[in-house]
Amino acid sequence: MGDANVHLPAFLPKTVEFAPGLSYELLQPITTFRQCHDGSPAEGRIVLTCKRIQDGEVNSLEYIIKIKARVPERNSDSEATTEATSSNTTRAELKALSVFRNINNPYAPHLVDYKEAVQGPHGPLPGGYLTFTVMTKMPGDSLHNLYFWGMTDDERKEITERFLIALR
Repeated sequence: MGDANVHLPAFLPKTVEFAPGLSYELLQPITTFRQCHDGSPAEGRIVLTCKRIQDGEVNSLEYIIKIKARVPERNSDSEATTEATSSNTTRAELKALSVFRNINNPYAPHLVDYKEAVQGPHGPLPGGYLTFTVMTKMPGDSLHNLYFWGMTDDERKEITERFLIALR
């Protein structure tokens, strides 16, 4: 891996195999692993940079990989069902990334690869799903790093309006 100081949750591999001869090496975390209960079912997610490895050759391009893991629901039995294959928010994100790719929108990330797997015994919900969404990396800094939610209402409104214009 590129940086020996990168710390990943113990249940994640340092390289994720997608198909024979195709994998992605996880590089730098952009976020920490955080639980979110905004979709159904509840999941935790981490976003990292990654590089594609095709037949042993490392591609020089960096991509973004969003990894989501099913987590137990709040205030529920820790033996929650694990049958879901992804959350409604993941499915909506995949649809949007596919649309951006299909129309070749230069202002939004494009879907590159997607994989579903099952968590091992050390995951937050053993037997629950893991999803790996690989997308193109956009230039510039993230709104998170720019403290979007700490900006004034007018600043956030201007960014949102410009984003909507770019998507049209």
